[in-house]
Formats: sequence, structure tokens, C-alpha cells
Amino acid sequence: MAVKDENPPNYLSPPKLRQDWLLILVFVLVAGILIVGWLPRIFYFDMDQSVFLTLHLVLMLFSVVVSCTVFVAAWYDFKQTRSWRELVLCLTFFMVGLIDVAHTLSYRGMPNFLTENSLNKSTLYWVLSRLVESLGLLTAVVINPIRKSKLNPGYFLAGAAVFTLVIITSIGYYHPKYPPMFIPGEGQTWLKVFLDYLVIVLKGIALYHLIRLGRKYSADYYLQAALIFGIFSEAAFTLYASAYDTYNVLGHVYKIFEFAYIMRALFILSVVRLYQTNTVLHNQKRQMAEINLQLEKANRLKNEFLANTSHELRTPLTAIIAFTELLLDEETGPLNNMQRDYINEINESSQQLLNYINNLLDLAKIEAGKFEVHREAVSISDLCSSVLRKTEPIFKVKKQQVIIDVEDNIPPVYVDPPKMMQVLINLLSNAHKFTPEDGRIELRARMNDRRDQVIVSVSDNGVGISSENLELIFEKFRQVNNRPEPLYQGTGLGLALVKHIVEMHGGQVKVESILGQGSTFYFSIPLIGGEKSE
Repeated sequence: MAVKDENPPNYLSPPKLRQDWLLILVFVLVAGILIVGWLPRIFYFDMDQSVFLTLHLVLMLFSVVVSCTVFVAAWYDFKQTRSWRELVLCLTFFMVGLIDVAHTLSYRGMPNFLTENSLNKSTLYWVLSRLVESLGLLTAVVINPIRKSKLNPGYFLAGAAVFTLVIITSIGYYHPKYPPMFIPGEGQTWLKVFLDYLVIVLKGIALYHLIRLGRKYSADYYLQAALIFGIFSEAAFTLYASAYDTYNVLGHVYKIFEFAYIMRALFILSVVRLYQTNTVLHNQKRQMAEINLQLEKANRLKNEFLANTSHELRTPLTAIIAFTELLLDEETGPLNNMQRDYINEINESSQQLLNYINNLLDLAKIEAGKFEVHREAVSISDLCSSVLRKTEPIFKVKKQQVIIDVEDNIPPVYVDPPKMMQVLINLLSNAHKFTPEDGRIELRARMNDRRDQVIVSVSDNGVGISSENLELIFEKFRQVNNRPEPLYQGTGLGLALVKHIVEMHGGQVKVESILGQGSTFYFSIPLIGGEKSE
């Protein structure tokens, strides 16, 4: 059955307005300049400290949450892609989140953080956070996204955590020794303004690099918007004269938009990767469906060929066996020793070939779902004796001793006699094949301890099977052999058919073997009444 070729949505394409992106960018820049430089001057005011702290706490809490979200998203993406870009974004926003927490806790009016809070202390944390952010974004934009990291990311994360905590502690305890960033009554120092412009330049380079590359992914457009809002935010921070005035509030609002667009870009990248993975899986599923159809057709043709060929071969082979048995009975006249040996060889090879053909025919029936079991009450003792009569000639050739040991008073079992004989013949033939001349083979039948199953076993003192190959011997066409050329002839179907026939009778097959000492195959037959056929 072919898979319907569905067309999932294309998350790779940029927004529908991408053709007007340049016009929108110019409009946003003009509006941003007006909002940052003109409107706050008209509506300038100093906010009440308690109101500002509440608003600032809410805005910074959102920034910290976004930083943590970006960190988690980038970390997850890095675990999937091992991309250096994702690692840089992950470490950047991990550090930014920690430093922004320190910045929030260091404002005047908040409980003292490490040492007595001051505007200069909180400003130091803020400038450090923005420098880390801008450097991280620039590195993430410039770095090749295809480049993979083979190093353990845990070391980078631990190193970033230690470095950030050291810096936070150092500023917390020794901020009076650092160059001042904000002087109450005077405003910002030239160093603080210079560092703000440095952040603007770094983000501007990153924005230019993104625009110059002209990428077609929508995530790049969101990242460009984030950088624009970041530039506006830093521009507002260069203008405030009081820590509680309009410019400072506006800068924090722009910062929220910047972080929100960064998070949106990472989300889009995650969706893109998911889409790409689903597209690959979708194509593979369709290809697998087509391959399965071809395999199903080939398997059906193979089964038909095996069934027809096996049937056509079995008819003349049965006649050959019948005539060789007539010759061996000397009904057509006496035979000399050489003639009898030759006919015995013909009979043994014909019996072996007939067994192979029967196995192939049964395999075709099993795979076609036409393998039937017709049950009737049978004596295990009679079944074993009948099998031994059929297989006796092959054991005489190698002068192997075959012993039958059937427990007395075993009740009749409901089995398919021809198929159960096939199980025993396959196990005895397998023992004969892997047991040397003058070897010993034992066929035993016993009741289990609960007296609800018959346990039949075939043991030999042949070559044995290694422990790692015990599970492989029941696979179709599998012959365990360490040599490149076949050491023992056979199709590799005998034990697979044994397992299937026994399981159809409700039993199980087990094997015990020691390499170089021999093997014992067990199978169970439940003592239950049943229908005449299945």
C-alpha cells in the first residue's frame, strides 16, 4: 500500500512580508529614533522609586525568564545538533540570566545583595550583562552554524557558571574599586556611555552581518528584529540622567522586546529542525512502503516458485526411493555387496533430498499462511519406532548407534503424525550430520514432573554448538559454521521448521550444548485434548 504524499507546512520560508522587509526596517528605525530621542524628552518625568522598583522587578523578572528559556532551548538544540552556534547562545544567555538576577537584587530599595546596594553597583552588573549578551550574539551570528562540537558541553557549562559567579562575587564585594558607572546627582560617567555605544556597535555589526548574508529562514528575520530592539534599548540607556526616569524605563521595555524576539527565533529554529526531520522521515516512510511492496511481490513469487518446484521434484524423487527399496528387498533378484552399497547410497541421498524438498515446501506453506495441523491421538512410542525405521539406513552408513528410550505408560498425545515425524526426522538427521562415525545418538521421551507434558529429546556426542550461536540455529537458512566454506550440507531450514511445528502444537523447543562434546534438543508436547485439525 503506497503512502500518501502529504505536503507539510514549510516553516523554512521567511514571513510573507519579506519582500517589504527593507521598507519595514526603515520605518522601524525612524519610529525608534523618534521614540528614543524625541518623545521621552517631551514627556520626561522621574518615576517614584517604589513604583519604579516594582515595574523594574517585573520587567527584569520577564528578562530572566526569557534568558532561562533561551538557555534551555539552545541547550536542547545543541544536544540534538552539536552546533557551536547553539552552544554559544546557550552559554551566553545562561550567563546573562545570572548577571541580570544580580543586577535586579543590587538596586537601591532592594534588600542588600552581598554588600550594600547602590546604583553604581547595579549599573556595573547591567553593563557587564549587556557586554556578554552583545559579544555572544555577534559570535553566534558570525560562527558557521554547520560547524559541530565534539567536546563535552558539560565542561563549557560548568566553566561559564564558575566564571559568572566569580565575576558577580567580585563586583558585589569590590565594586567601589571599579571605575564608577553612575554618580548620583551627576548621572552616567563617560565610561558607561562609551560601553553602551560599544554594545550598540557590536549589535550593529551582528545586524549588518545578518542582512548581508541575506538568509532565507524566518528565524533570521526575528533575530534581526531582536538586534534592532537591542540597539534601541542601548541608545535609550545612554540618555538617562536618573535611574528612575523615562529613558531608563524605555530601555528596559525595548530589552523585553529584544529577548522576546530572540526566543521566537530559537523557537522557529527548533520547529525548522523538527520539520526537516519529519520531512526526511516522511520521504523514508514512502520509500520503505515502496520497497515493502516490491519485497512482498518478490516474496510471493518466491513462495510460488518454491511450492511449484518442490511439488514437481518430489513426485519423481518418491518413485526413485520406492524403486531403490524394491531393489534392496531383492524382489527383482539378488544383489552383490557392491550393488547393495551403491543402492544404499542412492536411497540415503534420495531420502536426504526428499527431506530438503519437504522442508522447502513447508516453508512456502508457512509464509503463505497455508500450513495446517491435523491432530489425532498418537502413541509416542509408535511414533519414535516408525521414525527410526525410516532413518535407520542413514545411521548404518556412519555406523552410528541409535538408542530409543521411551518411558512406559505415556498416554496418547494429540498431534499431527506426519508433521511430528518430520520434527523427529529433522532432529535425528541433524544429530547424524554433526556426529562422527561410531557416534552415539539417543531418542528419549519422558513425562514432566507435573505429568501434563511429554518431553522428547534427541542427544548426540557430536561437535556441539558454542554458547553465542545457540539462539542463531533456529533462524531460517542459518548454518552455524566458523569456516568460509560449508562444512556440512543442508538448507538450514530443518531446525526452523522444528521450532515452528512444535509451537503450532503448543510446545516449546530448547537446546543444550557444549562445544566439542555434543548437543541435546528438547521439545515438549502438551497432554491436552483438541480439535482434529487447526
